[in-house]
Amino acid sequence: MKKQAARILFLSLAVVWGATSANNTDSDSREQATAASVTNLIDEAEAARSQAAALDAEWLDTRTLIDGARKAAANQNWQVAAELAARAKQQGELAVVQARREASAWRHRVVR
Repeated sequence: MKKQAARILFLSLAVVWGATSANNTDSDSREQATAASVTNLIDEAEAARSQAAALDAEWLDTRTLIDGARKAAANQNWQVAAELAARAKQQGELAVVQARREASAWRHRVVR
C-alpha cells in the first residue's frame, strides 16, 4: 500500500512539475523557436503519444495539445506551438512510464 501511494505521489508530482516548468520557460528559448524546431518537437510529441496509445495508456488531452501545436505552427505562432508540443511530448512520455509501472503494480493490489 505504501508503494502504491508513493507511486501515485511521484506521478502526481511529475505532472505538476511538468505543467509548471512548461509555463516557466526562458523567454530567450521561446524566441528561438523556429519552424524546424517546432516541427521536430511536434513529431516527437506525436511519437510519444503513439507509443502511449500502443500501450492503451494515452492521456485524454495529449492529442488536443498536439492539434493545438499544429494550429499554432500553421499560424506561425512558434512560441505557443513549442509550448504545446513540449507539454504533449511530456504527457506522452509520462503516460508510457505510468503504463509500464502499472503493468506490474496491479499484482500488489490483488487480495490474496
